[in-house]
Amino acid sequence: MRLVLMLTIFIMMAACGSKQVALPLNEAKMVDMLVDVHFIEAAMQEMPGSLRDSIGTIFYEQFFTIHNVSAADFNQSLTMLRQDPARMAQLYAKVLATLEEREKEVD
Repeated sequence: MRLVLMLTIFIMMAACGSKQVALPLNEAKMVDMLVDVHFIEAAMQEMPGSLRDSIGTIFYEQFFTIHNVSAADFNQSLTMLRQDPARMAQLYAKVLATLEEREKEVD
């Protein structure tokens, strides 16, 4: 009897743990935004430190305006993804595929 009860509890816990919590931003939006983050970071990579900070602030303000998303929602989505490495890996595979497609368009 105890074994059945413990097995039932384990199965219920496993079923509850397998549900993905909805992100504040959907995954397609996150892919688009993370692709843009890569472009922003690449653009700022060679800038001197103080200029990078100033331009970075401007770039990210424009980034959130263009995507019509708050920094809080974006950061919360990232935090939630970091807590689910498998989900983050799956999402980042889409980001990398998109970046590769765009690179081919340029070549």
